[in-house]
Amino acid sequence: MQKEVHARACTGGSIALAESSVHELSGKLPDGSPFTTPIRVTRPHALVMLKLLALDDRYHNIRGSEEARHDRDEAGIHAADIVAVVTSQTDLKQFKADFERQFREDTALGVRVFKILSTYFRETTSPGILVYEESIVADKPLDREARRQVNVEIARAHGLIQQLLPPDQKP
Repeated sequence: MQKEVHARACTGGSIALAESSVHELSGKLPDGSPFTTPIRVTRPHALVMLKLLALDDRYHNIRGSEEARHDRDEAGIHAADIVAVVTSQTDLKQFKADFERQFREDTALGVRVFKILSTYFRETTSPGILVYEESIVADKPLDREARRQVNVEIARAHGLIQQLLPPDQKP
């Protein structure tokens, strides 16, 4: 991790900051004294945007062949995070509207992110779904029941993410 790199310096960082909320975090310090501080929390739709950008970077292994395995694993983590965040939404229609709305001021970034979303999640054989599958089978036994469960999960995740795609980008 690089020091002094802040969200404003990364692609989509200004949107992530704009699409965040400040919350108070309270607790006790190690000495037992109370402590409260404000923390900024990125909203789910902006987090998915950042995760899509990170997935694309890691999948393309921009750091070179020495980091290939690590980047592939990281791509799987980003894909799993995307699926988890979208899965946790109670109002997917509102989430989709918020996801699209965040690109009002930066339509070029919106086009890029939707292209990434389509490229990585359009089909069950698209790269994002494949690295997601790799991440969920990593700790599973190699038996018929586990394979069935993985197939069910892949179909569920694919169907869920499909709902974020504009109609012209759906299979």
